[in-house]
Amino acid sequence: MKYFYRLKFRLESSEQANAITRILNKQPTRCGDYSWEVDFQESDLDQQFHGYLDYVESILTSAASALEGIGIKPGDVSVWVLYEYEEQCNLEFPPNQVKRLYDLGVSLCISCWQT
Repeated sequence: MKYFYRLKFRLESSEQANAITRILNKQPTRCGDYSWEVDFQESDLDQQFHGYLDYVESILTSAASALEGIGIKPGDVSVWVLYEYEEQCNLEFPPNQVKRLYDLGVSLCISCWQT
């Protein structure tokens, strides 16, 4: 079993990609003409967070005005859970975490595949 998380921004220009890198102070895992993406594993997170969704919420909340300033709208942001499984795939998210993403206008995307 393998899983990881992805924070993804839909872009309108390459200038936005460079600006996101500066604003978030993170190098993208992938960056193309139309998206900027960074992958995380649970082990990458600071101990102060109770999981990836809390971490992403913290990042997006603190960077909201700067991202808006470069033309990134809430609908341009998605959070991905990518999950490889062997026999059964079950994912559960506390309602309060999902609601906070919803309040930020962020899409939650889940991709599962069997090995």
